[in-house]
Amino acid sequence: MDDGALTADNADAFIKNAFGSTLSATATVYLMNVIRFIPFIAVIPLILALVAKLVLTYLKDEKYKKYITCLKIEFSYIAVAALISALAVFVCGFFLAGTALNILPLIILSAVMLVRTVALLVGEYLRIKKEKQNENPTE
Repeated sequence: MDDGALTADNADAFIKNAFGSTLSATATVYLMNVIRFIPFIAVIPLILALVAKLVLTYLKDEKYKKYITCLKIEFSYIAVAALISALAVFVCGFFLAGTALNILPLIILSAVMLVRTVALLVGEYLRIKKEKQNENPTE
């Protein structure tokens, strides 16, 4: 006879029902957060590709004549940047509050891609400089 007494089975059922009823709301909130960041994740490589194209055009690099070439390079960085971002957020999850973790993945993703783009630009600048020195050894 179940008279509403607090038993282990009733407590388990209560906890399972409480978590089960919030599961759909939690999943919806997570999905909305993911959808909220999609435009930023798409815009970051577009802006960095444009910057790379402008800098490489200024350096007169023929290898990167087309914007689509710079765009392909930038989008090739996303997988590794996302992995680094995910690992960093996982580790930071033990030290930071949940509200700080909301925007952190986007910041880390942007920073990793920016660092990689700067490395590309510096490498190309040095390559062009070396090529110019090889063409004019007297300078």
